[in-house]
Amino acid sequence: MAAESADGGGAAPPQGSVEVVDAEVGPRPPPATAILTGYLLSEDNTPLTQSGTNLVATGESGEQTSAVLLTADGRYRISPLSPGRWWVSARAAGHHPLVEEVVIPPGVGEVERNLVLRRATVLEVYLLTPDGRQTDVVAQERGLNDAYGRFVAVATLTRPGRFWSGEPHEVGRVRDAGLRKDAQGIGPWGTMTLSVDPPVFVSLVMHQYVIATELVAAGETHVEFVLTPEDVRATAATLHLRLLDAETREPVTSGVVALTAGHELLRPKFDEAGVAVFEGCPPGHGRLTCFFSRYETLEHDLLLEPGVVTELEFELKRPTCFVEGRVVTSNGPAARFAKLRWAKIGEEGAAPQSLVSYGTSEDGSFHLNLPAGEHVLRARSANSSAVSRNVVVDTRGGSVDGVELVIVDPTTVVLAPTARWDGRDYRIVDEEGNRLAGGRFDGMLPQREQVAPGPCLLRVTGGDGELLLELPFRAEGREVRIPLD
Repeated sequence: MAAESADGGGAAPPQGSVEVVDAEVGPRPPPATAILTGYLLSEDNTPLTQSGTNLVATGESGEQTSAVLLTADGRYRISPLSPGRWWVSARAAGHHPLVEEVVIPPGVGEVERNLVLRRATVLEVYLLTPDGRQTDVVAQERGLNDAYGRFVAVATLTRPGRFWSGEPHEVGRVRDAGLRKDAQGIGPWGTMTLSVDPPVFVSLVMHQYVIATELVAAGETHVEFVLTPEDVRATAATLHLRLLDAETREPVTSGVVALTAGHELLRPKFDEAGVAVFEGCPPGHGRLTCFFSRYETLEHDLLLEPGVVTELEFELKRPTCFVEGRVVTSNGPAARFAKLRWAKIGEEGAAPQSLVSYGTSEDGSFHLNLPAGEHVLRARSANSSAVSRNVVVDTRGGSVDGVELVIVDPTTVVLAPTARWDGRDYRIVDEEGNRLAGGRFDGMLPQREQVAPGPCLLRVTGGDGELLLELPFRAEGREVRIPLD
């Protein structure tokens, strides 16, 4: 017999079941986010599903969402995407990268868009000895393969000079050097996908030194460089550095002595005569930096010729001035072991792009022995994104103490370019023209930079350094977005 309800109104629903009651049914609310879907195809409608295919959507605020390839016919799906403008970047081996703008309308649950990538020229790059063997294989056999990590092969539209450091702008480079060879050691040293079709110049570069350049004509798909492992090793440069006390002429071997060449930071070995010896240096432009507790800091830009021993001698002077101060947080406490960066301001009135790094003490204090002149300092937290504004100090009148660098939560500057800005260099500077951040636009992908709040100036330049845009703005709040039409 069924149990009756408490009010006597019939049988109660069985325990554990769901009672359905009448309810007013209204219109379903529109979806808050959408799905972007479609097919990823080559220009001949071949599905692109191979390993290494990459598909990412970037929103107006810089947020990113990766795609999922659903089927073997190239069907993809990106979700969830909020309403607004998105830039979809697609990359696949052997194809030109694609960036397309997609607008997600409010209240729409699904947007369909096929993405078609154009096939690119893929060059095989061979390094061969005069007798036709693979240079890198022979180098391994002879134990001479230590220099190959500094190699790069780049393609340009015009022939570069003796040294290459980004100009003329590259249209391709070897991304996968060290490809597998067959049992006889035969195979390309690497491959490169060109962003334009030949003719192009392909150069083999050691750090910045151009070892050789070959012209690749239209229709060609491989390029050969003939050199021996001994040729490769012979490109290395050597630096002999003598640091002397200006008063006693005695060698100085204490302190931190370093040579920055490209992405490498090299340290010397001191011989019995007190000479700092840098061996096996990559040829090209470099910067010598020496920190001392009893002498002025030394900075020197130099050019290391391939296969040449460069001899340098400097007299170190006792510091006539110094800069002392502390790095603190916005609410007062010291910033322990903050990363302090400084540079001497050049004649053009702007700090160099790369500043020398220096660690502060546990209490956030620092002491720098600097030559007379104008310098710019900037600090960043050791364990967060907090950063300070640039602070300019002038030691032409003597030492400066009491300098305080305040690190604060940064403002994210989102630069949203159109296609016309692709490949252009940009720089964000402060009121004095000193660099805060910078980079290069990649298609229509938004660029995100973090700077301390305050007045800023955006400068965009062409490949020849010509100023194309100068736009003042103020970094404030959590994020500032700057559209570039």
